[in-house]
Amino acid sequence: MPRLMILIAFLAIVGLPGLAASQNPLASARSIPRMAEGEEMKPPGSFYLGGHSGSRDFVPFAVHYYEAQVGSELSHTWTPWALRLSGGDSENLTRQWVDGRTCPALYGVLNEFSLLATPRFRAPSFHSLPPGAGGMGGPGFTIGGSTVAVWGYARQADGGATGLMITGVDGLLPKWVDYAERALEPCWTTEAPVFEPAG
Repeated sequence: MPRLMILIAFLAIVGLPGLAASQNPLASARSIPRMAEGEEMKPPGSFYLGGHSGSRDFVPFAVHYYEAQVGSELSHTWTPWALRLSGGDSENLTRQWVDGRTCPALYGVLNEFSLLATPRFRAPSFHSLPPGAGGMGGPGFTIGGSTVAVWGYARQADGGATGLMITGVDGLLPKWVDYAERALEPCWTTEAPVFEPAG
């Protein structure tokens, strides 16, 4: 009996804090390096949504998605934007941005992002998509067989938030990454978008 009590006490001390941490979406995000990277780079007044990674012409890249509240407290809109980091190491990264105010395709990319997985990723709930937002359509397919990763915050079946990362070489994941890369290609710029946070 004393051994059973010691075991229960050990689990309460060691196991339960880990369980509590796993229920905290920020704690689970810290276990995914790309999510931690994206959170660290978000500007004041914005919220981190998630991202994806892959490679193009043997150059690795990671894309992070954000939303910012623009306007006054009484009259504001949520505007999406994205940051792409490409290159082999942290000292030689190329940084490029997409601003949802000038690139309606970003709305379509994030709308499809929110439909990717169960549990589903958290993304802005747009009342309507602007003209030019687009969508994926059609069945999934393989893009060259390279592994892609997609990550973000998600909702569990009971509504609780959690960090989620999924990887794949075929099906909807690489199809969405390919769609996002093609849809946003004309929008990337080296000038970071400037947002006036709602106040």
